[in-house]
Parts: sequence; C-alpha cells; structure tokens
Amino acid sequence: MLEYAVKGLVLSRNPIGELDNLYNIYTDKLGLISVRGGSTRKITSKLNSHLDPLNLVFLRIVRKNYFRVVDALISDPTPGAKSEANRDYNLNIIESLLRLLESEIPDSDLFLLLESGLKAGRIRGTDILSHLGLDPAFSACPECGKPPIGYFLAPDAFLCRDCAKKFLHTSVWQKSFIPL
Repeated sequence: MLEYAVKGLVLSRNPIGELDNLYNIYTDKLGLISVRGGSTRKITSKLNSHLDPLNLVFLRIVRKNYFRVVDALISDPTPGAKSEANRDYNLNIIESLLRLLESEIPDSDLFLLLESGLKAGRIRGTDILSHLGLDPAFSACPECGKPPIGYFLAPDAFLCRDCAKKFLHTSVWQKSFIPL
C-alpha cells in the first residue's frame, strides 16, 4: 500500500454505492486521479465539506488497488471563485477539462494555472487551452471559417460567436460551451 500527501483541486464528485463518493481531483504530483471517499455521504462525515468541487485541498491518500482518501483539509478558501456567476463558469471549464485530460499524467504548470485562477476568482479558459496546445488565437470557426473564436466545445471544437448562437439556445449545449 502506497501513501501520498498531495495538494489538489477537487474537480467533481459522483455518488457511488450507498454512502461513498468518487472524486476527480487534479493534483500537483499525480495529475488527474479518481479517489474514492468512504462514507463521505454520511451526515457525520468530516471529509464531505472539504471535498466540495472547486476546493483547493491538502490530501492524504492511499493506493492499494485504487486511490482512497484518508484525510483532507481545505488549503485556501476561495470565496471569489464560488460566487454564483464565477462558480458556473469555473464548473463549465472544469467539466470540459475532465474531457481533455488523461489520468495520472502530472503537469505542475497546469496545476498552477488552475490554482492561480481559483485564487483570482475565475479560471481563464484561454490560458488553460493555450497550455494544452489548443490556442484559440490559431483557430478558425469550422462552420464559417472566420476568426475570432468565441467559444470552445470539448474535446476540440472552436466556434465563433455567431455560429455558437445556433447551438446555445438548448440547455444541453449551453453547459458544454466555454466562453472565451
């Protein structure tokens, strides 16, 4: 059994089983990992509030067959990142980021971009995409062929503002688009 102490950003939380949650966490040393939180849905769980999405946390995790969280502590409260408008925007970026990243490939520069964006209150989608090699400055809309790009749709589609209006009226597409 291996034990790790890492700093991470909680990206998402999904219920599994009766009382457990499965968390997607981007860490500074391990990259994107899926971590199981045992009994974190219990009302008396001490880990539950620490492992909310968009929290920067210090984690102690163990790995035998899979990662399991042992301890978690919020490292920096980020109230600006959790205001209503910023929270929705940041969660859209995180949702798209989950579609772009491979598991267990560490990238400390990407972690620093995410961390500084949360501390500033808003993750900058253009910075993240540029870091991942998907710079909107070098793209054109596949529908009409015109720059400038206004939206990104994971995993690799850019659209101008005019063409994106065709898709943005439905709630299914609206959650998937990242405004740039």
